[in-house]
Amino acid sequence: MSTDNYDDRVNAELTNFNKTLTEGGVTSSIPKSFTYWASKYLSPRLVDVFGSAQIENIFANEILECSQKISRNELRILSLGSGDCVFEKSVHDIICRKIKANWTCTDLNPTVSAYAASLISDSGFSGDFKFHTVDLNKNFVSGKYDVIIVNHALHHFVKLEFILDSVRDNLDAGGRFVVSDMIGRNGHMRWPEALAVVEMLWEMLPDNYRFNNHAKCIEGRSFNNYDCTTGGDFEGVRAQDIMPLLLERFNFAKFVGFGNIPDVFVDRAYGPNFDCERDFDKYFIDFTEKLNSYLIDRGVIKPTMMIATLANEDVPCLFDRWLPEFSLRQPDSIEA
Repeated sequence: MSTDNYDDRVNAELTNFNKTLTEGGVTSSIPKSFTYWASKYLSPRLVDVFGSAQIENIFANEILECSQKISRNELRILSLGSGDCVFEKSVHDIICRKIKANWTCTDLNPTVSAYAASLISDSGFSGDFKFHTVDLNKNFVSGKYDVIIVNHALHHFVKLEFILDSVRDNLDAGGRFVVSDMIGRNGHMRWPEALAVVEMLWEMLPDNYRFNNHAKCIEGRSFNNYDCTTGGDFEGVRAQDIMPLLLERFNFAKFVGFGNIPDVFVDRAYGPNFDCERDFDKYFIDFTEKLNSYLIDRGVIKPTMMIATLANEDVPCLFDRWLPEFSLRQPDSIEA
């Protein structure tokens, strides 16, 4: 990636997240169809492995479990790409009843970092948080940390090797790296084997289900396998490299892989078109998930998202259905 192109993407990233902040944050537009799918199919799997289906509770539980393992009541936590820190504050609200936590929060965007500092100050937790406006592709906030977390930010990073090496080197003995992120094809496209299935399902849908809520138009009978990296920012820029790099550098302590075909129909673009109070809509979402799981079981397609806890040392992996190694889709496989 050239310097000029990188700088352009940085500016686009800043602009997009400033806009997201003014519109109420990234969780303000989650479709009800996603909530239906996640509650019915993902939540039980997360409970089996992590003891909770709520993402804030999952991260909080992993932090508390780490605290018990290393026998410390005061933990050093680093958050990568922490954004407005709404998530970090929610996690802190849970763990602060049991342990002392010192947070270091990082983000590329100074406007968002300032908002985060104000949010934390208003909550009365200023003494527990430090904020760094930093481009993690170029600089890492070095130090020894007991827990490093990243919630849907890895797929925005270009220098993944540098960042993950830094995580490994700055994670203290017995520490944990907790990740929730996208692990599918770059730009959140479908790989050819999944695209063929999506295209078949897409052709069956009436026009009103093919309304693109971003573009505000009904799309054609041919599914648009949109590459989000063409949007100018860092969205999904190296998503497909996350799993192989994690497997090279860390040991998985816990893992749940999920998603692929259902993603298309429950995301922000098309998800609002489905009302799971209607029988057809509910049955369609159910079918996409059952087909998705069947195809993953047989190795035809791979998960596109994951929640995982990783460690530097050798640890047994707790998983519910698919091992991390099985969930890897090799990026160098033939593409369409």
